[in-house]
Amino acid sequence: MKQLSPYIFLLISTLLFIRCSTDQEVELEPIDLLPPTTTEQANTFGCLFNGEAWLPGSDIFLFDHTRVMFFPSNGNNSNSIQVSSQRRYTDKDIRDALDIVLFFNDSLEINSFYFKGFSETHGCWEYSWDTLSDSSLEVLKLDFENQIFAATFNFNLISDCDSTDLISIEEGRMDYVFF
Repeated sequence: MKQLSPYIFLLISTLLFIRCSTDQEVELEPIDLLPPTTTEQANTFGCLFNGEAWLPGSDIFLFDHTRVMFFPSNGNNSNSIQVSSQRRYTDKDIRDALDIVLFFNDSLEINSFYFKGFSETHGCWEYSWDTLSDSSLEVLKLDFENQIFAATFNFNLISDCDSTDLISIEEGRMDYVFF
């Protein structure tokens, strides 16, 4: 029995070593950090910001940093939905915001939309939509009764300070209750 003890110890040690080495964290791709594309009032927003996962949040404020607001036509202008999302982390010196605005007629057909960006982190504070690049905005759900707005989007922004300073927004998705 004494001769089996070293073998049992060696077997247990080997199994523990194998188990510990397989517990290593798997590094996720940036796109895997984004919320799924949904249309069910999930209150989610995310995109790839120059290839990095961009999710709203803050280390300063306790409230959610995405707001979706509906502005009905008052006879002088179009109906509109404005989405404003931001992230602010003082310990990482990050301060960015993305705005998406849609204009539509009384039949709820989209007339136009635009994108705007703000980034102290990336350089110049204001970034305008690069209308010459490929952009998309697909409304997945616009439900006024339940106040749901869900969409996917891709666009590029150009710095208002330096036309060579670009921000690429890809794989964007949002699903929010609007007010």
